[in-house]
Amino acid sequence: MSNLSNYPITKTKPWDHQVTAWNKSKNLPAYYYALDMGTGKSKCAIDNINGHEDNMVLIVCPKSVISVWPKQFAIHSGRDFEVITLPPTKVPIKKKIPKLKMQIDHAIMAHKPLAFVVNYESFWREPLGPIRNKYDQITGTGFILSYNWDCLVMDEAHHIKSPGGKAAWGAKRLGYAINRKLFLSGTPFPHSPLDIYAQFRALDPSIFGTNFSRFKQKYCVMGGYEMRQVIAWENVDELHDKFYSIAYRVKKEDVLDLPPFTDETREFKLCNAARKVYDDIEKEFISEITSAKLGGLKISVSNALVKMLRLTQMTAGITQLDNGRRMTLDTGKIDEIKEIIIDLPEKEPIVVCCRFKQELGNIKDLCRSLGRHCGELSGAQNDIDQWQNGNYDVLAVNIRSGREGIDLTRSAYCIFSSTGCSLGDYNQFRDRFHRPGQTRPVTYYHVLAKNSVDKKIMNALKKREQVVESVLSNMQNP
Repeated sequence: MSNLSNYPITKTKPWDHQVTAWNKSKNLPAYYYALDMGTGKSKCAIDNINGHEDNMVLIVCPKSVISVWPKQFAIHSGRDFEVITLPPTKVPIKKKIPKLKMQIDHAIMAHKPLAFVVNYESFWREPLGPIRNKYDQITGTGFILSYNWDCLVMDEAHHIKSPGGKAAWGAKRLGYAINRKLFLSGTPFPHSPLDIYAQFRALDPSIFGTNFSRFKQKYCVMGGYEMRQVIAWENVDELHDKFYSIAYRVKKEDVLDLPPFTDETREFKLCNAARKVYDDIEKEFISEITSAKLGGLKISVSNALVKMLRLTQMTAGITQLDNGRRMTLDTGKIDEIKEIIIDLPEKEPIVVCCRFKQELGNIKDLCRSLGRHCGELSGAQNDIDQWQNGNYDVLAVNIRSGREGIDLTRSAYCIFSSTGCSLGDYNQFRDRFHRPGQTRPVTYYHVLAKNSVDKKIMNALKKREQVVESVLSNMQNP
C-alpha cells in the first residue's frame, strides 16, 4: 500500500492507483482521470475535492448517472456534502430554478459543502446556461454561473468530444469561468485521438490550443475522398506526452482481479429475398459514390448514413416499405440468437444488445415463444430494476440506453444482435458486464450476416480500437 499520510480524509480506503492519482493531480488546477469503469474514478474526484477543501462543486454528467453521485458522496466523502441534483422530471427547467436556488442558498448559508449535479443535455441551455436575446447574443450568464464554483467535474467527459457541439462550447465557457477542473472518463478517445481536442479545450486550452484545424494539421495525415479522411497519425509521441502531462490512465485489467472474457462470432446467411434487397441497396450506394467522384461532387453525410442504416437494418432482417412501415424479411439473425439462448441453461440471465426498435420487439417475441421472460431497456421502456431483481431472465437493451450508469453483472452472457458504429458505445456496453461485481467468465456473442456491413462494422471498430490503444495503452503513463 502506498503512503497515506498526505491522502485526503475519506470513508473508504483507497487502492494504490487511487493514491497515485491523487499524488499526480494534487498540485495541478486541471486534471484528467482516464480510469476504466470500475477502477474508482468517482472516488478519485471526491477525494481530490476534499483534499482541496472545495465547498462549491459543479458536476456535469450523463442523465443516467445523476442519481449515482449522491450515493458516491455518501460512500466515500470524508466531509458531509449536500448533493443537489437536477430533478429528472418533464417539468420545464425554468420552473425548477426557484427550488434549486433555495437548496443551494440554504447550503451556503449553513456553511455546508455542496455539489450540484446536472446533465449534459441541460447545463448549457437557458436558464441554466447563458441567457440569449432574439439575435442569439449572450445577455446573461445564466443560473449556473451566477454562483462562484470552486471545482468543475465533467463526468464521462467524452460527451463533449465534438468541437462544434453545443455541449462542447458550454463546457469551454465553464472551463474559463471555473479555476479547478477534474475530467473523468474511461474512454477519453471513444473514436480516435481527435476526440481529445474539445475536452482539453475546456480542461486546459494551453495543452492543445483552441484551433481545431491546427490540431488536425499537427497530428493527422489527411487523404481519401477530397482529402477529408484521416488516413494516418503523426507526432503521436508528442500527442501522448501532452495528454499525460495532465492525465493519468488506468486499465481495469491492470488493477482489478476480474474473471476472463471470451468473444465468439456466429455467422449466418441472409435468405435469397433479403440478399437481393441488400445487394440492390449496396449497389445503389456504390453507384452514388462513384457518380459523385466522377462529377467532382461529394456524397452527403446524411445520405450516406441513411444508406448505412438501411444496410444494417437488412442484416437484422428488417426492411422498410414504401409507406414507411417496417417488416421482418429475414429471420437468420433471430434464428441464430434463438440457438444461442436454447444452448444456455434455462433461466440463465442473458442480455441482448440491439440498435433498432423492431429488433427489441423481435427479441421479446422470440423469448415469449421460448417461455422466457424478457424485459426491455430503451428510451421508451426501462425494466432494468426488474431484471436485476430476477423478474426477467432476458433483457433486450438498446445500445445507447445501456452504455452508461447501469450494472449488468447479473449476466455473464451478452449477445450483440447489432452494435452501431460507435467504438465508445460498444466498449462501454461491454464494460457493463466485465466490471467489479462480476464473478463469472463473460462471453460476448457477435451475430453477423455473412458478406455484409455487419463484418465491416466489426472490423472498423477493431481498427479504431487499435488507433486509440496505440496512443493510450501501448505507451505507459510517464
